[in-house]
Amino acid sequence: MSEIYLPSRKERELPSAGTQFAVCCGVIELGTQPTTYGSKAQVMLQFEMLDEIGTNGKPLLLSRRYTMSVDPRSTLRQDLESWLGRALSDEELGRLDLSQFLGATALLAMRHESRGDKTYANITSVLKPPAGREPRARPDSPMVAFSLQQRPFDEAGYARLPDWLRAVIANSPDYRRAKEWVPPSPRLQEQMRGQLAPPTAATTEHAAAASRGGNRETAELFEDDIPF
Repeated sequence: MSEIYLPSRKERELPSAGTQFAVCCGVIELGTQPTTYGSKAQVMLQFEMLDEIGTNGKPLLLSRRYTMSVDPRSTLRQDLESWLGRALSDEELGRLDLSQFLGATALLAMRHESRGDKTYANITSVLKPPAGREPRARPDSPMVAFSLQQRPFDEAGYARLPDWLRAVIANSPDYRRAKEWVPPSPRLQEQMRGQLAPPTAATTEHAAAASRGGNRETAELFEDDIPF
């Protein structure tokens, strides 16, 4: 009688503990996720090791999840500042596009931690690349930037994510809002474009005439646009 055995559990290969030279290959917005401190907006940074190859011949990968916070005590801000080698200015806060870190190299500090019968590799800090090493590199893995703020929803980017990561994102209310978004009607889009269009010589002349009482209808139109 033939014997058919179940495969043994495959252990995930981990990068070595200590420091690793790596390149950022993924910036993925996870949406609002439950944490021990309540629901928080989160983002994941993914890194590909540049000096350590797995037994399958491919570079090893590691990621870290962050709360989207710019508080000086937040892990995200501390890692970004140590990565850049400088403090973030007030002008950068709220305007720094995290996707610009794709392809940027870093020195990762990491340690192994055991929980139950499993061992995990965790990034403890992200540092500026050491002197003499390239500041940017092209990873073997496809570089991925995924945002839940994009409209319409980035279906192609979402489809490229692994199943487990799509499941995490799909549980967030931000995902549901992004999927339910409906674009404005063509008429409304035309109205919005008209409101944002710069004034032409003709509209300026009509406005001047209206201010002299020469065109009451045009005057009323311009009065409706006064923001107070």
